[in-house]
Amino acid sequence: MLLDAMLAAQQAHADMPALTAAVAAARAAHLAQRAAVQEFVRSHPPLLPAGQSLSGSDAEAVQSVMAGQPTADLLQALQRLHAAGGAAQTGAELADALRKQLAAEKAAADKAATEAAAAKAAAEAAAAAAKAAAEAAAAAEA
Repeated sequence: MLLDAMLAAQQAHADMPALTAAVAAARAAHLAQRAAVQEFVRSHPPLLPAGQSLSGSDAEAVQSVMAGQPTADLLQALQRLHAAGGAAQTGAELADALRKQLAAEKAAADKAATEAAAAKAAAEAAAAAAKAAAEAAAAAEA
């Protein structure tokens, strides 16, 4: 049993450097994303009033809206919010505005998908009706 415990401890210890490196890389990516969000907001008034910077905790709130998404996707969402005239007085308001913008975009995409499915179904029904009419006409001639 002691040998098994020692082997298990050795394996766990051998994996620790890889785990430590993975955690460090994830943290570095998170901090880089936060810095990118802060810089984007600073350079794109009126997301926040000119001269007002986004605090670290407010940047975290903005990041949490799209948690797990690549930095490029988050910056594109902020760009769309900026292009739509989004403006906030605080970081919390900015995170809320981004959340609302994304919800509106999702609702519009869902509506478009529903309309496209309905149009496809109508086209298929019209094609089936035309085929049935053609078959009936052919049968009447025969």
